[in-house]
Amino acid sequence: YGLLNGGGDNGLTVDAREKQWGPNYTRCGLSLAADTVGEGRFNLLMRVLQTQFNSAGAEWRTDFQLGRDRRFASQFFQPFAAFGFFNVFNVTPGIEVVQRPVDFIISGRRQSQYQLSSNISSLDLGYDINRNAILRLGLMQSKNNARITVGSSVFADPEFREGGARAKFLFDSIDDPNFPREGRIFQLDYFASLKSQKATADYRKAEVNYQEHLTYGANTLSLGARYGRTFQGNLTFFNQFSLGGFQQLSGYRPGELGGGAVEFARAAYLRRLVQFQNPFGKSVYAGLSLEFARVAPTAQLLSSSPTRSSIGIFTGFDTLFGPLYLGYGRSREKNSIFYLFLGQP
Repeated sequence: YGLLNGGGDNGLTVDAREKQWGPNYTRCGLSLAADTVGEGRFNLLMRVLQTQFNSAGAEWRTDFQLGRDRRFASQFFQPFAAFGFFNVFNVTPGIEVVQRPVDFIISGRRQSQYQLSSNISSLDLGYDINRNAILRLGLMQSKNNARITVGSSVFADPEFREGGARAKFLFDSIDDPNFPREGRIFQLDYFASLKSQKATADYRKAEVNYQEHLTYGANTLSLGARYGRTFQGNLTFFNQFSLGGFQQLSGYRPGELGGGAVEFARAAYLRRLVQFQNPFGKSVYAGLSLEFARVAPTAQLLSSSPTRSSIGIFTGFDTLFGPLYLGYGRSREKNSIFYLFLGQP
């Protein structure tokens, strides 16, 4: 850069050199999870991101995942000018193919397991409100097939279609996606399943999630709440709300509790024990969480459903490969589970 002087006016010239990497990127990663009551989970992940796809700043993102949960997804993000604003409105078509196991659990024991295969297509119209908030409206269709792999089938029709309109609002101001110390998240999701969009059944489904993080020195208090319900119609076993697992009622197996309505609250205390800078990690944390929830087939039955509670104790490591957790959960019914996670739980 340099200064220009002439005619009584001062100016600054900048000679910008394009960075040596990009505009296309590839990221690789892995996720690992194990507990003392269920199966181990291991996945390899790769993301290919092509930026500056055109003069409007379009991006094409493709995800690959191999392991226990197999997934291929591709989305094209296209900004466009409208109403005098540039790059505020956008349209995102996408496709996704997913295969994942789903356990049917009664009283803490797996009775059967299904391999759920889903082919999904979607089209969303987005509005970027500001750097922290987005609004999305769109259409989605999916074809789903559940094949029994363990035990005997308990459902008469494991094939179903979903299709309809969806809306999403997200406000996210947290300072770190792995171990947030400041900021909040508020997310609202709504889905209207419509037979006119080739869905098997009509229903309306809404869910609200909230997180708040407050820090003083090395201490962080994290508060979280979740509420979901079905307004019309009934959900199947494969698209119902579910709870269980690390910090989602830590004393219960992942996905052990499910229904058409759910209430959940969590209060967690996190203390940073060690802070350092090296190529392999940044910090070590210790934490304690208290979790409460109610699950019912319908929202009208929530008030009469029993309140489930769990306590979780964990140590977290902010590593080069993502967050690493070692944890222990115990429920009011005295069920105990030890957890190991690499990646987001």
